Amino acid sequence: MTPASTIARLDASLARSGSPVSVYRGAAYVECQAKVKGLSAQELRPGSTSGQGTFRAILSPTAFTADGAAVTLPLKINDAVLFNGMQRKITYVWPVMMGGQVVRIEADFMG
Repeated sequence: MTPASTIARLDASLARSGSPVSVYRGAAYVECQAKVKGLSAQELRPGSTSGQGTFRAILSPTAFTADGAAVTLPLKINDAVLFNGMQRKITYVWPVMMGGQVVRIEADFMG
């Protein structure tokens, strides 16, 4: 499996079962699909805060690497996610790499 095929499979999965989100950096934003789930206290990453109101989004790098993307990789702590009508602060970002290329982004956010 190549990085490109892994990203293509993720894009197809998110198109089928993802939720629309917008990722903001300041006033700039990118609209994309994400798989979002609420986290239990046991699922929090080291250094994260309380599990109450914490979510994890699985994102594809595709929207952030497109020509002219308003928000580019790497995503950063303090970027924000607009999900279900509320803008929430990203508290943790984990890029999943394959062959030196980001193939998936896991971003935890609160709010």
